[in-house]
Amino acid sequence: IKLINVIKILIANRNKPLYSSFFFRVSISQALFDLTFIPCYFACQTSLLIPDLYALLLSTNGSVWPEWAYAFVYYYLYAQTFGVLIISLHRVLTITKPFSAITKFLESLPRPLLHLIHIAVPLPATALIFWGQPPVRYVYNNATRTLARVAQPEAINQNSVIAIAQTTVITAICVGCYGIIFLQKSSITRRSRSDIVLISVSFVLFLCLCLITAYFVILYIVSSTKRLDIIYHLHTVYPLINAAFSYSSPWMLLMTSAETRRRVMGRWHSRTLLGTATVSNTRTTSR
Repeated sequence: IKLINVIKILIANRNKPLYSSFFFRVSISQALFDLTFIPCYFACQTSLLIPDLYALLLSTNGSVWPEWAYAFVYYYLYAQTFGVLIISLHRVLTITKPFSAITKFLESLPRPLLHLIHIAVPLPATALIFWGQPPVRYVYNNATRTLARVAQPEAINQNSVIAIAQTTVITAICVGCYGIIFLQKSSITRRSRSDIVLISVSFVLFLCLCLITAYFVILYIVSSTKRLDIIYHLHTVYPLINAAFSYSSPWMLLMTSAETRRRVMGRWHSRTLLGTATVSNTRTTSR
């Protein structure tokens, strides 16, 4: 099952009542960040491995490109964690205060405005990298004949602290939100399959947020020792951590929406049933 199929369904059916809710509108915005991070990351990192591009990259020192090639990792982190935060807050509001003014306000937000908010909220923290820290530069190592994108250890420490603070606070808020949801639902009805799914999804998101927090704690410690070689290797690990975090959100759509699950899995499920029926008929005939 391809993640892109989920996004296509959400976009194509965005005006239907099920898919026009606040939850799905935020999920579309969140999924766009999730889908574009990995290609952006590998484009920036792969360019460092192509000798023919070294001269071009070195010529960009002093421009916005080296800054963005470094800062976009943090921008995406802030955007993705913000998406998880507002989804969690909206869920707890729909369970505890479904008819409150703030719930109605969130549902009434126009889709373009919601996407604009999602894009704009991470900008202030990211702007610090551009205007509040020493410039990021491309540096050629004559000994190894390789190119590296270098940020000052002090800047790495500062960005790591901001990332740790944000992920820790958002993790705590999400735990509180889902805790309230479970308590509220358990007081109304018995635990159902949807509750188990919700527990599974929230637990996966919790683990991913903890993993990201741990990554930036390690990055801060290593950066404090100014071990640039270890920092470089840590950067190669981050896409795997981010991918785990990114793909936990789109899969949530498949698990929590029966219609989305049916539409995405329909063709595969039909083929499976057809294959099963064919095998069954063959066995019956042979008998």
